[in-house]
Amino acid sequence: MKLRVELHAMTTVEYMCFDHEELCCPKCVCTNHRKCNQVDETEKTAENLSQSRRLVKLSQEILQHNDVLIQAKTEGEATMKYIDETSDRILEDSSDVRNKLVSHINALVEAHHNDLAQKVKEQKERLAAFVDTVSDRQLLMAQYSKNLTDTEKTPPPILVQNYLKIKRQFKQVTELGLFKPSVKLQSDATKQLSTILDKCQIDDVKVEAKSTPMWDIDLTCANMKMVCELPESGCNVTGGCFLENGDIVIADNNSKQCLYYSNGKLVRKIQPKGKPYDVIFRKLSGLMISSNDNNKGHLEQFDPQELKNISTKCITKNNDTVFQLAISPEFMYAACSNFILKLDHEGNTVKKIPVDTSTYSVVVNKQKEIISCSSYTHKVTVMNQSGAKLNLYSHENLRNPISLDVNFSGCIFVAGQRSNNIHVLTPTTELLRIFEVASPNCIRLNENSYMCIVGSNEGPTKVYEFVPA
Repeated sequence: MKLRVELHAMTTVEYMCFDHEELCCPKCVCTNHRKCNQVDETEKTAENLSQSRRLVKLSQEILQHNDVLIQAKTEGEATMKYIDETSDRILEDSSDVRNKLVSHINALVEAHHNDLAQKVKEQKERLAAFVDTVSDRQLLMAQYSKNLTDTEKTPPPILVQNYLKIKRQFKQVTELGLFKPSVKLQSDATKQLSTILDKCQIDDVKVEAKSTPMWDIDLTCANMKMVCELPESGCNVTGGCFLENGDIVIADNNSKQCLYYSNGKLVRKIQPKGKPYDVIFRKLSGLMISSNDNNKGHLEQFDPQELKNISTKCITKNNDTVFQLAISPEFMYAACSNFILKLDHEGNTVKKIPVDTSTYSVVVNKQKEIISCSSYTHKVTVMNQSGAKLNLYSHENLRNPISLDVNFSGCIFVAGQRSNNIHVLTPTTELLRIFEVASPNCIRLNENSYMCIVGSNEGPTKVYEFVPA
């Protein structure tokens, strides 16, 4: 079976554009995709997908996603059973007391039962809808998994098309969000019915219903589990990032190199022109490294495949040092101790935002708020894009906050170097939890999971995962 491009119906698909993640034909390569950085043949792409284990990785993610759905469905059904049992108990208790009371209270008890029945009906309907939704997604995950594993007789273009289609749809499904309901029923009917002669009305049944994102964990009672140590990482790793395929790149300030890891093993070394402080990954640009040389701060762009320097741009002068970087869809940000540079994606300065001295780290959340920390004031600051302060956080047990990051749900993770800990905050800077970590230099989170990189002054860089207790 041959695939064809809609714009060029007479030509067959032979290539894939990595910049746009689209299949294309020879005409497309010379027209729509002529300026793209990477366009490969579909046969080569299919081979790379298999060799790089991307098919397996996506399949594993889908299976993990399906496991969460199964667990959520089980919990939803258990909650429905809990509602039935609890409502039965409430009915029995209130009925026992009712039989001891005079007949004029029957109307009140009946009203109470009606109220309870209505609440139970509403919550069970809500839970039934949730279980149906989870079942639908479960079936979808099973279909995705089947399509990804049955590859032996699938032609390479179809395999690539299936992979891209499933990847896009899977991302759309996960971004839709799904909130797992939980319900608590409570009634003071027994106590109130004992003094019913003084009552003209029984209080409504109390329902405590809340929804939480299904893939969130409760960080207030989570554990920080070490996954591995990164070999040859020194005690002055100041930045790093996860790539889309799970590989890791860290900036080793002492060795003046960036180290590339795959499956926990050191596979490549990158030599920037300056002394690296941080490295981030941007899909269309590749690896962006902040480095310092001759009292100037630079932004170095590296090809993520060849790991070769594409360009170097000076972004600070006059002895200003550049530290950690952050990206948003529209801009890049660089922490420079006394100010934060807001840059376009070519590295040109758009705005210079004054901050507290000794600000070495900056991140941007999904609300486009700028978050930074000062190791001099020992504070975390949340600002808008103009630099106006929205929230502040300080704590007696947070000293020298040198690095921070945000996860997919907006929680803020702050590395306190001298306080030997990591503070986890809500998006509005309320404290959730403090994890003990020896002298952390930096913390970098994986965009779509609870994995993180933690550099330390007292040993090699480690990969951790936050897991339910």
